[in-house]
Amino acid sequence: MNKADLFYKPLLKEAWGITKKYYWVLLIFITITISVSMALSQDIDKPQNILLSIASVIASIIFGFWSKRLAVWVANNREFKFINIFEGFGNFKNYFITSLIYSLIVLGGFILLIVPGVIWSLKYFMAPYYAIDKGMNYKEALKTSANATNGYKKNIFVFILLMALIIVVSIIPLFLGLLISIPLAFVASGLLYVKLSSNTANTETETVITEPVVEPVIETVTEPVVVSEVENTNNAI
Repeated sequence: MNKADLFYKPLLKEAWGITKKYYWVLLIFITITISVSMALSQDIDKPQNILLSIASVIASIIFGFWSKRLAVWVANNREFKFINIFEGFGNFKNYFITSLIYSLIVLGGFILLIVPGVIWSLKYFMAPYYAIDKGMNYKEALKTSANATNGYKKNIFVFILLMALIIVVSIIPLFLGLLISIPLAFVASGLLYVKLSSNTANTETETVITEPVVEPVIETVTEPVVVSEVENTNNAI
């Protein structure tokens, strides 16, 4: 698959079509997420609100799981109802551990020289998606993400900048543009994962080397013809 098939105009065009199809479900989910986050973040810096701080962190983790699972769901064009977002918590443990390890890796990269943090954030950004979608543990998810993003980091970086630019521009008309840009970015992230993961699977299938089938050589042994003495006598006569 060509890199151009995965990014920029084709990807945004497909993401926009999916966004229009699931727009109201996405908008309701995003509205609930923002409303809960804002409610829990009020007066969070006060010492007496430690429980509220803990609840805010837990809510952000749960909504992160829901958002990525829903993004992958709509990117695969699966039919679902809004109630389905509360299902499928079987992979939550893998998601939580993978996201934690991913965050620590990126944080360590930024502490070092910033550049490694950017590279590692692009290299492993698909790991939480693999944990949710495929049920992989953190080692498998990180390794698979590294393989999937190999050769595509620059494209991913430019695409992320493009989506950030779209969101910034959408703020200008009284923040109303965010009603479109945020769901679009939401779907685009899931679609990016789906495209890259399927592209990797196809590449691995194509690069499998099949050994030629060597048929065993059967040697035919010809036995010497024994001429009887009678035949020799007849021939002599």
